[in-house]
Amino acid sequence: MNGNNGTGGMPPLYFVVRPTNLAQDYVMGVDPVDHPGQVVLRHIDIDAASTLPFPYNMNPDDSMLWRLVYTPPVQFALVNKRTHEVVTWQGQNLPLGLGPIGAPGSMPLWNLSDLNTSPVAVRPGADNDQNINVWGAPGEGVLIGTWSWNGGQPAEVWDFLPFFVDDGQDDSQELAFFSLVYSGLGSGAMRTGAQDQGTIVTAQVNIAEYTYDDNLLFALMFWPRWMGAAIVGKSSGNMLIYGGRQGLQISTLPFYNVITDQTTGRRYGTCNIDAPSAWRMLWPTVIGQQTFVVPWQQTDQTLNVPNSNTNPGTPIITWNTGSFGPNANWTFQDVPYWFDTDAQPPATLDELKQLVNKIAPIVYLDPEDAYLSCSADWFLAQATLGINGTPNPAYDIWTLSNGTLTKTQDNGNPPPESYYFTSIPKSAYGGNPSTTTFYVYVKDYQRGYLDVQFWLFCAYNGSGYSRLTNLLGNNKDFDMAPLGRHTGDWEHVTLRVSYSGNLIAAYCSQHTGGQVFLASSLEMQGGQPVVYASRHGHAFGIAPKAQLYERRTYGVAAFALVNYFGRGPSFNVAATPITILGANTTGSGGVVPMYPGQIEPPSWLDFPGDWGPTEKRLTPPDSTIYAMQTFLAGGAPFPANWARDRIGDLREDKSGPTGPRFKDSWSQNNELV
Repeated sequence: MNGNNGTGGMPPLYFVVRPTNLAQDYVMGVDPVDHPGQVVLRHIDIDAASTLPFPYNMNPDDSMLWRLVYTPPVQFALVNKRTHEVVTWQGQNLPLGLGPIGAPGSMPLWNLSDLNTSPVAVRPGADNDQNINVWGAPGEGVLIGTWSWNGGQPAEVWDFLPFFVDDGQDDSQELAFFSLVYSGLGSGAMRTGAQDQGTIVTAQVNIAEYTYDDNLLFALMFWPRWMGAAIVGKSSGNMLIYGGRQGLQISTLPFYNVITDQTTGRRYGTCNIDAPSAWRMLWPTVIGQQTFVVPWQQTDQTLNVPNSNTNPGTPIITWNTGSFGPNANWTFQDVPYWFDTDAQPPATLDELKQLVNKIAPIVYLDPEDAYLSCSADWFLAQATLGINGTPNPAYDIWTLSNGTLTKTQDNGNPPPESYYFTSIPKSAYGGNPSTTTFYVYVKDYQRGYLDVQFWLFCAYNGSGYSRLTNLLGNNKDFDMAPLGRHTGDWEHVTLRVSYSGNLIAAYCSQHTGGQVFLASSLEMQGGQPVVYASRHGHAFGIAPKAQLYERRTYGVAAFALVNYFGRGPSFNVAATPITILGANTTGSGGVVPMYPGQIEPPSWLDFPGDWGPTEKRLTPPDSTIYAMQTFLAGGAPFPANWARDRIGDLREDKSGPTGPRFKDSWSQNNELV
């Protein structure tokens, strides 16, 4: 991002929040001296003789100004200008407090009631019956809390008065939030720039990225009066305007006009928002939770990509909502602008270790998993080293002795992947959780963030499960043993974190692939992200539920493999042994160590072989195949080979995996693209 001013040169937008008709000279504020950590009524002076328009003649101090940080769907957090904290709901009928700001998804959320008037009731997202209320008669320092809704009494209905102020101070602690706005097509996003002459066009965007060009960022200025938002470009300060009929290109208009107090010289901004520049966010149930962005004046018009054309520079228009489709639904992803543009990666290895411990996840294993984790050293202490085929003395020679796997002769000729392999006795398949170690590898792309990989090793990968769906829509799960089993199992979760320590996104490896999840989607526990390792296969996910993959549809059935994620034994990775395997800067200059000579990885990291022998053409027994076909047919089964043939491409030879350094995710590949 460019510069260190959170709004690209325009004054920050705040709101003065006051109870309606209760007392026109009282507002919601913070008194950090008498009521630290609490929200109270504050008295404010209104200068009737001022030449400034209302509400700028109120002259509030910073503790009375609030930002509405918009967090879709239709929720927001109230952030105080002075304390840079959010208003927190403590529970039913209790005073409000203040709390630190974390990731966007972890901030306490508030909703507005739809009273069809300018004043609104403000309610915590967790309880729609509670609303912000003044506790007692108006007076300086009277506590503000929540109370059950009583039908819109003056103490529980509030005005939000927009208040631009530019005090000339470069407040490095000021918080600004922006959004990426991208379409259901996945590759389209909105941007504005001088070369576009005011039109909004599509652009390519990586939603898990952190350092975005300012042209890709939009501030959602949530607007209580309209129960909507103004969508304001960061680089231009202009807001989107609906042209009045469908098919017109979306254009922009300045969001505010500057006025100056002739006495003090202080600059203010008056907002230009009106109905044509207000937008609603809709979540029609007919297509799930995709967002339709419609102008306030026309609820049947959505932002739309013409003909689903996502080529950069395609002008965006509005079109009738009858054409539901990916080009008509949009997602708003909050991007916290943490003012760490000038932040640097950890300067020392100790600083890196501190950052790793700060973001380390909580990892849950499935409660029914029989094949648990262990350290690589414990595994190798149980293992023997084998060779496939005839030994070739021309290859580099590896030996396994007393649990140490080492290259003892470097012939400059690495063996092919499956030449060497390790084996363990069945007694070791269950692993040894008490020895569990998480292995960490860090990549710095020099773009304001680090990718921190946490590798989990298990001694054995058990058999998988499948789910069949018959013509009646009924589901049944089947144990596909021995399909999927192999010795040794390396899986990992990658956490993308800004240099200043804010979590951005996660990549969960899942067998041969993986999934990206933005930070706002992650479960948090004590400030740490939570991930789940699947039963037997140890693929990572973010919720304790069944997840389908490898889906196939046949004439009489739908077939999928299943990851079971459950809340069983857990590891707080920050309190579990961690081994740093490496930390590299990757970019146009290649791969360069971040801390040359300071990290000594274990010798097994360079082992080019398989961490388990090859299992030949695994296939379920006839009894499993018969049970599957009986479920499908509801009577006499088909010949056994009918179902077996249809899962044939899942029955390739299975060997143990190669180690982390030989995975694509270890290289310069960006997992989160």
